[in-house]
This record gives sequence, structure tokens and C-alpha cells, in this order.
Amino acid sequence: GLYQKFFGVNKEFGLPARRRFLSLIALGIASIPFGALLYGMYKGKYNFKVLKYDLEFNDLPDGFDGYQITQISDIHSGSFDNRKMIEYGVDLINKQKSDVLLFTGDMVNNMTSEMLPWADLFSTLEAKDGKFSVLGNHDYG
Repeated sequence: GLYQKFFGVNKEFGLPARRRFLSLIALGIASIPFGALLYGMYKGKYNFKVLKYDLEFNDLPDGFDGYQITQISDIHSGSFDNRKMIEYGVDLINKQKSDVLLFTGDMVNNMTSEMLPWADLFSTLEAKDGKFSVLGNHDYG
């Protein structure tokens, strides 16, 4: 049966069988992050989300009442292969009518040239007070 397929004919749970069992468990646990990585690469890369938060600070100047910040992170443009979905994402950002756009790293996977095919689309992003960016751990080449 199934037990024999994974653990051999001998049903005695000795040290070698235990090692094999633990190895299979470790392999199964190690496959979980790998599966999540594959999901992110193939299904999650166009799963855009808009999360809205209202922040309140007692000492916030009145000029910032209603001020809207859009934070964009982990674009990884080298993984893009669907222009329509990127157009949708850029349009989704512009629909927020933000006062400022903040890019918080990882615009590319490895090389700045990965952004070249998308630069025209990203140049259409709009924010009244500007667009600002910091580098992430992938933005080095």
C-alpha cells in the first residue's frame, strides 16, 4: 500500500525508516515557500491591491488633512509580460488621485534595463506634489 511505497516493506519503525520519514517531512515543509514563490511569479504578479488607511495624528498640520499618499513597492518590472495588465495597474494608481506617489524599492529584478519597455507607461503616473523613489535590494544594476 501507500506505507510500503514511502517506507518500504518492513513496517518496523527503526532508525532508517524514521530518517526517511523525517526527510520526507522536511522536503514537504521546504516545498511550501517554493510553491509560494511559484504562485507569486505566475499568478500573483498582477494581483494589484489598493489598501486604504486613514491616519490621525494630533500634531499633524492642517495642510495635511485629507492628504493622500500612494505607496508602490516591489514592481519587479523584469517579470512583466502582459502590457494590458500593466496599463490596468498604472490606471488603478492614477485613479487614486494621490497627492504624492512613493516608490519604495524593487522597481526591477536585476538590471535597470528591465524597466525600459515600461518607462512610457510609468511616466504617465500622476501626483500633484510629485513622485519619489528609494532603491530596494534588487535595484542595483
